[in-house]
Amino acid sequence: MIRKQNRLLAALLAAALLALPTGAWAADGTVPEDPALPAAQPQLAEVKVSREQAVAIAHRTFAIPAELGEPNAGISQDADRAVWSLRWQSDEKKPDQIYINVYIDAVNGRVVGYSTWSTGPESQALSYTRDEALAIARDWFQKLVPEELRPALRFVDTGMAARYYGGATYQFHWERVEQGYPVMDEGVSITVDARNGSLTDYSLTWSEGRSFAAPGSVLSREKAEAALRPHLGMTLQYRYYTKRGTDEGEWRLVYAPRTGLPYVDQEGRLLDYNGRVAQPNPEPRLLDSPQKPYRTPTSPLDREAALAIAAAATGITAPPASSSYDETGTDVKRHEWSFSWRTDGVETYATVDARAGVLTSLYTWSRDDESLREGEEPPVSRAEAEARAIAFVQNNRPDLAGRILYLPQPERGDMYRKPVSYDFHFVQLQNGLPVDGRDLSVEIDARTGAVRWYSAYTEVPGKDDFPAAEGAIRADKALDAYLEAKGIRLAWVTLWDPDREERRQPQLLWASDDVLPLSAIDARTGAPLDWEGRDLIAAARRPTDIAGHFAEREIELLWSRGVLELEDGRFRPDELATAAELARWIVLAKGIQPYPAADFRGMGAGSALALQLEASKDSPYFGAAFRAGIMRPEDFTEGVDLNGPVSRELFALWAVRAMAYTRVAEMEARIALPFADAEQVGAKYHNAVALLAGFGIISGDAENRYHPQAEITRGAAAQILYAVSAEPRY
Repeated sequence: MIRKQNRLLAALLAAALLALPTGAWAADGTVPEDPALPAAQPQLAEVKVSREQAVAIAHRTFAIPAELGEPNAGISQDADRAVWSLRWQSDEKKPDQIYINVYIDAVNGRVVGYSTWSTGPESQALSYTRDEALAIARDWFQKLVPEELRPALRFVDTGMAARYYGGATYQFHWERVEQGYPVMDEGVSITVDARNGSLTDYSLTWSEGRSFAAPGSVLSREKAEAALRPHLGMTLQYRYYTKRGTDEGEWRLVYAPRTGLPYVDQEGRLLDYNGRVAQPNPEPRLLDSPQKPYRTPTSPLDREAALAIAAAATGITAPPASSSYDETGTDVKRHEWSFSWRTDGVETYATVDARAGVLTSLYTWSRDDESLREGEEPPVSRAEAEARAIAFVQNNRPDLAGRILYLPQPERGDMYRKPVSYDFHFVQLQNGLPVDGRDLSVEIDARTGAVRWYSAYTEVPGKDDFPAAEGAIRADKALDAYLEAKGIRLAWVTLWDPDREERRQPQLLWASDDVLPLSAIDARTGAPLDWEGRDLIAAARRPTDIAGHFAEREIELLWSRGVLELEDGRFRPDELATAAELARWIVLAKGIQPYPAADFRGMGAGSALALQLEASKDSPYFGAAFRAGIMRPEDFTEGVDLNGPVSRELFALWAVRAMAYTRVAEMEARIALPFADAEQVGAKYHNAVALLAGFGIISGDAENRYHPQAEITRGAAAQILYAVSAEPRY
């Protein structure tokens, strides 16, 4: 459901970007002339494709069910293009909704976008490998991309598995290339559903009328990187990563740049997205400790004590218009007092952490808030505002004395010369290192110098277990890894001209290729990480040791979905699977939420077994498997090694329980077994093995023997796991 909601949101955003104000439209889709339109107004793209023609193109190209009827239609137009937006939706009264969006270029009739989704039940299992999905995408490429554009399109092989794109889809990209260099943000994107092989999304981005004038000489990569290095400022910091499907995780040491990756022109200058020379970031600086010492309250503050803190921060002595108290949380409770004032047309809101005795947020709003007039200079300079922001943070967060790092920002250029307010950013330190996510922000009014906005996010996800900084690689090594993973290259970039309020002609600049969803560099290993802390190099590497294996297809499909993990690119299919691995895999294959709060003793486990389950790094997966009835305490002997192997017949029982056939597995009547060694299958496991054999999931060896007490291999387990994750069998 989350994937569907995300796709719906993406479609709505795409529609919103297209839906620019255009005035009233005639029935034939043409734009009526506006005699009042200023002569300087840019000429809009001429609409040459009617609504009816756009609908006909959509029907010729895609299989749109007749029962969906006529689409809702809209059109957007600017100086560069005009686009029809056609939207089909099934009857709202039906339980399973179908949505189809098609975008047709209203100038040349090209299909420039398509998306579809439904609200019906979805299968967990993937049915198409990445190579099979790519073949489908290539067929759609031939069908949808105009022939005259294809020579200028180059396939970009990211190697990413399905789990990076919603867990059930593969995304493929072709970039536009002019004079041998890619054109940033232009090309073709095709998304294929990994479960049924259908097209789910398509987009064609192609600017017409642009000139690509290559410079006489180009800056070398070495010189471009030399310009970038001092600007990026790789910072060693703590970042919190959660385990997949849980709210629990760990703090890890990573390197990340203080600023985004700018462009580098042929003169070695750093440019921002407006084409202006990017200013270097000033060095962060540690704030001095305030004069007033801090003492943690022995108990949560009462209303009067919290109000005194809020009043001192806001400077308001009048009684508040409202106040409220709230407690949230279970293991770690949060206690907050909130107050509001309304005086002279100004509304002020403040929140105080009653446990820590400090201000956590402040906001003011006035109906008279206006931008500065043309030519009006801000009464408060940025330097004055900076001093007030720093003093405000020091005075209101004494609990963080000596642990607040100020992050100055560079001047932002002409368009920001006369701001209504100034923004200032701070970060909390732990062990002398910044803690990502524990940020403080202050906004100062440029007219009055008052604090308009203050927020402090310092909550802790999980425990404050910060690893020591010893053992981290050097910053220059992290920067090497970052630039290599980021993949800077020469590309045509179309920047925005804020003075003329139009796009510039494309420039050949050094820019990131953005192939990998890179967020940081692991400070221990130098590996590039995504926002979930996954090693991107490993994530993009298909298993290297499964070719020709009897479970090759099942292993690849489970890996693509994120069920199976690799080590150095290898799955090791012929090694034995452990109980911990099987618990993790079966929970992920079924899409069950891991359960870190499991009470194994309450579930019937003996003391020794419960202690082992609680201590296991895979405890959340054991918890989910026990909670779902897939695993039971009686399946384990006291003192069992959870990192040890599991018999083939026991895993057959777990698989059948996961497939919701527990009652059949427990029937006294025995289902006939086709194996020569059927009498060796334990009574407890007999029907489970028979079910898997009857479904065609397992089979005997060359002598038709099952070997029920033999330990199951990782490859054999993957073959069964794939069936577990598939549609139920009846």
